[in-house]
Amino acid sequence: MEGLGLGGIIRQSIQNSTFKYHWWCKPTKITHLCFADDLTLFCHADLESIRVLKSSLDRFLKLSGLNINLAKSSLYMSGIDGRLRSSIVEMIGIQETSLPVRYLGVPLISSRLTHTYCIPLLESSCGHLRHSRMLAGCN
Repeated sequence: MEGLGLGGIIRQSIQNSTFKYHWWCKPTKITHLCFADDLTLFCHADLESIRVLKSSLDRFLKLSGLNINLAKSSLYMSGIDGRLRSSIVEMIGIQETSLPVRYLGVPLISSRLTHTYCIPLLESSCGHLRHSRMLAGCN
């Protein structure tokens, strides 16, 4: 049945609102990404779009019993005046953090990721591969 799960709840909420996508996400209509137990939400920084995502999360909590750990959550915004920032932080209850931040060893930045940012990840991966080969008896 369509509509079950967080994605279905968000899609349903968007249909009945004036939700605006983040400009990078509009062509593909991406609102969220999930990986393991992490969730990333995307939208335009206006109060109606934030309200739609917040109400979707509240509805998901009521249906599943799963809640966001606000102490482990981060909010990233750019190009927004101070008054709107404060309103958004107050509305969702998550403190704003600034980029760059590392996720799974890769920096999350608001510009294009260059090879310089990837060097630590490549060095770490090569080190793990060398160690694995050594354990397997390969030279």
